[in-house]
Amino acid sequence: MRLGRDHDLLRFAIQNAVIGEFASSSVWVSEVQALAALSRDDEAFALATNATLREDRLHLLAAFANSVWKRTGSLDRELSEQIRSLIDRIEPRSLAKRVHQIAAQLVSPSPDLATLLLDRVRPALPDDEDLDSLFVTLSVRALRDLKDERLRGEVLEKFASKHHDSQTRNALFGFRALASRMNAAEVVRESSRLELPQAKIRLLRAWCVFNAREQDADTVAEHALQLAIRTTSYTLDASLLSDLSLPLVFSKSKELRESLIGYLDGLRGTAERLGRSIDFVKLQLSIATAQVETDRSSAESRLSDLAEYALKIADLTTRGEALARILTLVC
Repeated sequence: MRLGRDHDLLRFAIQNAVIGEFASSSVWVSEVQALAALSRDDEAFALATNATLREDRLHLLAAFANSVWKRTGSLDRELSEQIRSLIDRIEPRSLAKRVHQIAAQLVSPSPDLATLLLDRVRPALPDDEDLDSLFVTLSVRALRDLKDERLRGEVLEKFASKHHDSQTRNALFGFRALASRMNAAEVVRESSRLELPQAKIRLLRAWCVFNAREQDADTVAEHALQLAIRTTSYTLDASLLSDLSLPLVFSKSKELRESLIGYLDGLRGTAERLGRSIDFVKLQLSIATAQVETDRSSAESRLSDLAEYALKIADLTTRGEALARILTLVC
């Protein structure tokens, strides 16, 4: 039976084909990655280059480049040029929805290609916040995946220098500082370059978490703590204080250790009231561990009070974790 709606039928067929093409592209990415992981590069490359749409070819070649880079630690010059050529010829609007995925595939094997891609699609993004979010996301990826400290620093410096927005720039400079394995004096100096006190505190806090065992980490913790106290808009919760207490355990300066404990004990009520119970427990355990060598009776008293606190935690899972942490230290 004919309904006389051939035009609608044709349009439906075209839409169905396009939807099928897009749906299959995610499958192709997985196939390309799997083939490359098995060193079947010729097959993976052929699958990527046979894609009909340019944006699909770019996505697949980016996935191929990332997989090869993970396996070999390098990117072939010819492949890099092919990807660059596709980026130059691509229609920015056609990539707006996939730029996150493609850029994430490129940032480790070739930060330059990832940056070129983001610059290319900038006009097609709804606003600058989307681009800022992308750069921050890619910075986290670079911090995680790139093993070469010099390269990590260069990538994060490049991303940070592209932004005039103070919050985004602060975040990116912070990532660069973490990536470069700065010592205590250097990270304090680096934090002074940031404009917002909140950004300074976040950087110093993160450094303390990653570098609690480093020499003079206790001075960074004290600097961050004093800054947080002066910044009235910053919330001094148990999570923050727990992170800043980590260097206490490894502090070699009795004077500085006692000073930090004094600061933290002065904020005990705030820490107990604000934040998660388990963070408060971790804070008190750090202090007790630091006190054991020089003031054992105070450490034992603190642990006794902490055990009573833990037994009153309403959530069963949190109570169990808190008691387990206390028992681990005591035993």
